[in-house]
Amino acid sequence: MFNEKLLIEVLGWQSESNKEQEQIVPTLNAYLDALNLRMKGKLKIENDTHGNIYVTKGKANLYPCIISHLDQVHKYAQNKTIFQNGDYLLAFDGPRQVGTGGDDLVGVFMCLQLLEDYNFIKVVFFVAEEIGCIGSSACDLSYFDDCMFIGQADRKNNSDFINYSNGVQLFGEEFSTFVAPVLKDYNYKECVGIATDAGCLSKRNVGIACFNISCGYYNPHTSTEYVSIKDVTNCYNVICDIISNSDKRFLFTRPTITYGSKPTESKSELYEALYEGFKKSKLYVNNPKHTYAYGKAFDYVVALIEQRDVEMMEFADEFPPLEYLILDYIEQKEEEFKIEKQYNQSFEPIDNKADNIKQLDLFFDKVGAPCSHKDTMWDTGMQQSYCLECFNYLDEKDTYYDNHLSKGRGYY
Repeated sequence: MFNEKLLIEVLGWQSESNKEQEQIVPTLNAYLDALNLRMKGKLKIENDTHGNIYVTKGKANLYPCIISHLDQVHKYAQNKTIFQNGDYLLAFDGPRQVGTGGDDLVGVFMCLQLLEDYNFIKVVFFVAEEIGCIGSSACDLSYFDDCMFIGQADRKNNSDFINYSNGVQLFGEEFSTFVAPVLKDYNYKECVGIATDAGCLSKRNVGIACFNISCGYYNPHTSTEYVSIKDVTNCYNVICDIISNSDKRFLFTRPTITYGSKPTESKSELYEALYEGFKKSKLYVNNPKHTYAYGKAFDYVVALIEQRDVEMMEFADEFPPLEYLILDYIEQKEEEFKIEKQYNQSFEPIDNKADNIKQLDLFFDKVGAPCSHKDTMWDTGMQQSYCLECFNYLDEKDTYYDNHLSKGRGYY
């Protein structure tokens, strides 16, 4: 059963990459220990030397497997608090909006919720996905030898079912046919992604179908990241339907990718991302005479990056795969470009959603009334005033300083 309170609680957790053991693992371990006690020892909890956490519930011949990652791109927010506005969940650190960490705390929630709802299941919590899928690059693939498939809820928005990520295909025709009715029922569609742990495992030839799925977070990797409860619920139902209908191991060996010489031929995700970015740059010359040379140049660059990543695989803890870093950076820049400069959001009071939920006491004279900016403070870092009511930065001519503040100006 979908537990909205648990979702809000998990969104209150946080961890920077390579700091999981100090920032989020103690909280997760405490939760898993309490859950195992309540389930009378039905969970087998294991850790590897890289910091990944593996949980197996029950004894079965075959298991569904859902994975997630523990790190987020956001800096640790000392006073992170989750607020709810209708269907949406947002995070603030004092007066400043910060990312919720839905990428991939929503995935962490999915794993915990599935442990509650299914008698036989495997879940994995990987470390350092955001800096190159380091945890999944180093894990022992034999853990998945008795799994039917590997799923991950680590995709933005609400309708993507990823069959191509990390430059490789994730599942074949058999699994595609199997999930098609479920995707149709919930308005999902197969499409191409960038990079995540499911793609990393497929690239390592884990031997079974993998997928990544949109799970209801938006504006990832930005301070305006938010989560839709409705879309998280919808994603959870898709995963449950796939699990409930599965009764076999969906074998899949990814095809070997070969590169041609023309940019119009089918290429890896890295090739396409680099080439499309190049076409938008000032260096690109739109001339058919240059097409062949561009193609050969990008063939060489992509092959060089992939060869480097293969040779450095055993040192992945210190040297993350360049392919993942480049793809993630490209996606991040595209997201930043799309997001509006100003983000205004009003909030409504809520009651007892979770311990980390606090009442936001904001009232306006009437809906849609302009903010009077009567409660402002000075941000010494930005060297600009901001309003404590609407959270916007202000021009000095619009600024009103509270009389109770020292010398008429508050300092942040």
